[in-house]
Amino acid sequence: MKTTLIFILCFVSVSVFAQSIPENYNEGMKNLEEKNYSSAILYFSKAIKEDEKFEMAYLNRGICYEFLMDHEKAITDFNMVLLLNSKNAPAYYNRGLIFKNTNQLNMAIEDFTNAFHLDSTNKFAIYNRALVKLQMGDFDTACVDLAIAADMGIKNAVEIIKYTCK
Repeated sequence: MKTTLIFILCFVSVSVFAQSIPENYNEGMKNLEEKNYSSAILYFSKAIKEDEKFEMAYLNRGICYEFLMDHEKAITDFNMVLLLNSKNAPAYYNRGLIFKNTNQLNMAIEDFTNAFHLDSTNKFAIYNRALVKLQMGDFDTACVDLAIAADMGIKNAVEIIKYTCK
């Protein structure tokens, strides 16, 4: 599920900026698509060296670090994206995933909330926020989030509601 969303975000961003993307960024995206994450990082780093404010290069390099389980470097890149553009929903979402997976639950909720507020079509942000709230024992608000996620088409949310929510 995470992989699908990350790739969707990457390719949407590529198609939007296709006319002006530097060659190193294109090579990074090609390597990311082929799951050559270390190689992709090198190309994204070159693209960043060419333009220190290349938001999408930081985002996608962070995603590569995330796949390689280098949480510290991924968070650093997502933080840089948010420094450049505080309205970048994918950066909040991906950073939220790391916080969720490293049990930094309050920070995960904050990031999933920001991601969903910035992009109300991101059903995975609201679903993951619900899962974190369940983990924290906040069943009432988790069930509200699960209902939203279920309405948005996440089948697992429907199943969790059956067994968890009244």
